[in-house]
Amino acid sequence: MLGSMGVIFVLFIFTTVFVEVDTDTWQRPFFAITITTVVVMNIAAAILSGGLFGIAGQFPSEYMTAVVSGQALGGIFAALCEIISLTFGASPNTTALVYFSIAIVVMIISLATYFLMSRTLFFKFYTSTRSTRRLQQDETRLLGEPPSSPDFRIILKKIWLYAFSEWFVFVVTLSVYPAVTVLVHSEHHGNGHLWNDVFFTTVVNYLIFNSGDYLGRIIAGLFEWPLNRPRLVAAVTLLRVAFIPFFLMCNATPRTNLPILVHSDAVFIGLMSVFAVTNGYIANIAFLCAPKVVASHEKEVAASMMAAFLGIGLAFGSGLGLIFVEIL
Repeated sequence: MLGSMGVIFVLFIFTTVFVEVDTDTWQRPFFAITITTVVVMNIAAAILSGGLFGIAGQFPSEYMTAVVSGQALGGIFAALCEIISLTFGASPNTTALVYFSIAIVVMIISLATYFLMSRTLFFKFYTSTRSTRRLQQDETRLLGEPPSSPDFRIILKKIWLYAFSEWFVFVVTLSVYPAVTVLVHSEHHGNGHLWNDVFFTTVVNYLIFNSGDYLGRIIAGLFEWPLNRPRLVAAVTLLRVAFIPFFLMCNATPRTNLPILVHSDAVFIGLMSVFAVTNGYIANIAFLCAPKVVASHEKEVAASMMAAFLGIGLAFGSGLGLIFVEIL
């Protein structure tokens, strides 16, 4: 955890330095440096995500809700920063400098809080080997089963429907968001109004989506429904495929193949809101349910596996997004 966070922190500082550097005379080396930085940062982020979800899986369910909800909350913060930037008409250089500076401050706070948290008795109780062993012994007395090291195949067999739901919900979401939805313009675009020409895309695609996503995750954490019904969760996840043709028929341009059937801003905003809430709800409920169907010594591995399926879903969905843009 601390290692991956440290790598991200250093790379953010490294990237921030380049904001005010003139790279016009060495574009190719700068491009290679940027790509390398992005790859290393994403590897570190994946390791951080897996470790974080693995740790959260050992705590009561409300802590998993907090971790999952934090992803959407970060999106809301980024959207608000972009809206402020558009409002004041900040230059790209100034905007980039402010964004990366904020990221550095957040990383410092995250490193400090994790360092302090890992030394609390509460944290040690849920994550220490002794506590885990005690829980395993309790399970042995109750179930008559000897404790064993986690077996990935056995865990996957228990959580596979939740893992599928976590994977597929992000496949559907990333297949159209933001690749297709960011191309949708207001029906009154070009009339000279700030809302239609400047703020529409940022507010609807980023602020409304991330707010709905956050709301869905919070609702899932409050109600925790449906528990122990993985088939129902998977079925609802499959139903979200219906959103894809709707977004493809919205007012997204440029396009050469498909007709525009949905012109209304209100309909698009409504679709985006439901799309966001269902994404957040399913993403969180799958994460909450998976650790509940495995033994205590398997919870960390189960949560980490769910994080892996989330990442794979993001990758699959992003690839589909490129295809759907071409289909337009």
